[in-house]
Amino acid sequence: MIGVIGEALIDFISKPSNLSTVSFDSHVGGCGLNAATAASLQGSAVGFIGKLSKDMFGMRVLDHLVENRVMFDPALCAAEQPSLLAFASLDEHGKATYAFYWKGSAPVTLNKEELLSVMGVHTDLRVVHIGSLVLALEPGCHAILAALKEYEPRPIIFLDPNVRPAVIDKRQSNLKRMEQAFGLASLIKLSDEDLLYLYPGADVKKQAK
Repeated sequence: MIGVIGEALIDFISKPSNLSTVSFDSHVGGCGLNAATAASLQGSAVGFIGKLSKDMFGMRVLDHLVENRVMFDPALCAAEQPSLLAFASLDEHGKATYAFYWKGSAPVTLNKEELLSVMGVHTDLRVVHIGSLVLALEPGCHAILAALKEYEPRPIIFLDPNVRPAVIDKRQSNLKRMEQAFGLASLIKLSDEDLLYLYPGADVKKQAK
């Protein structure tokens, strides 16, 4: 079984409009949710390990999980905290600029005990996918690292940093946490952009090794 630790959110994508009005299309998304959905659509048994709000956006995410046959823990799907929201504006080349509303949101309040409890239920857990905002957002990022250090037997850990500078307040603190995650990972998916943000000026090939 694959367990996916990550964020689920609602993406609001801006649409072309006049200067006085801004309109958005909204979509269920998030690195973790997208990975879990893709794995399920490929026929894998997969569970989403993340906290969802009981607000209207959280219920929309929950419907998405059910529709795509992704397992989840009901105890983590009725948080009082609001959902994590992301707003994206696209330039003429299709490149997105993001704004995230995450402080005090449900996904970042997931604690170590909740993680270990959910992971412990799945005795056939073989692979854990982690990414991406949850690795940067406090306090949940600390809980994820602590839980993975304790969990036995150690699964294959696939790490997708997918760095989002817009949510990183302290670059060096984030780098330290990311390097801890690198040390736990069996496989790492790292883009050139991710690597150069973490290690400015580095030789990409040498740093990757």
